[in-house]
Amino acid sequence: SPFRLLIVDDNALLTESLARCFARRGYRVRTATTAEDAELVTRDEGVDCGIFDIHLGEDDGLVLAWKLLHAGRVRSAVFFSAVVDAAVLARASALGTFVPKGASLEKLDRVIDELRWGKA
Repeated sequence: SPFRLLIVDDNALLTESLARCFARRGYRVRTATTAEDAELVTRDEGVDCGIFDIHLGEDDGLVLAWKLLHAGRVRSAVFFSAVVDAAVLARASALGTFVPKGASLEKLDRVIDELRWGKA
């Protein structure tokens, strides 16, 4: 079955753009722009990997990722964010992999591919 991704970012344009890119690569993609939406989307069926923005408007992507990981709704987490605060990055690294938003889509794709095939 296809590798299942959840993309959570409060920038709907970015979320949809990433979703189209990953869907073209054969991933089954779900999207959310808020923590509440992400929890609803994963309620009935979990995902293999969540791609989380750290600052989700009013929500905290780190808290959301922790909740979904510990509830078994997400198997692994990638943080795709512009955050540069060392303490926040340390928290993100403790939960998953961090990829800066300035990185290329190919870098993000490589990280997801490594998680998919168990190399990360």
